[in-house]
Amino acid sequence: MPKIFIDDLTSKMVLEEPVKDQHGLLLFQKGIVVTENIIKTLREWEVFEVSIEGNDHEQTSSIDPLILKFAKIEIQDLFCNNIHRGPFTSELIRHITHRLAVRCSKGMSNES
Repeated sequence: MPKIFIDDLTSKMVLEEPVKDQHGLLLFQKGIVVTENIIKTLREWEVFEVSIEGNDHEQTSSIDPLILKFAKIEIQDLFCNNIHRGPFTSELIRHITHRLAVRCSKGMSNES
């Protein structure tokens, strides 16, 4: 089940799985319709990703592929000497790459 970053979350999306905090405390049940208040709460509880119903495409699909490619190259260069690439490091790389691509996309739209 793909997850979506909180920064890409919008109102009216529906949670596909229950959302818990870092300690396992249930914050929201599955099936809840997302509102701006829910997004704010997720940020306050430092929840970074959630599963959304019908999210069968990569969350980076709204980002220009050229910007995403640039971000992947930049971040891969930072981690090129990491020989112990476990699940944590892979997830960290994915998250940082997405954040960089979003930041670059916003910078490009501000220049227009």
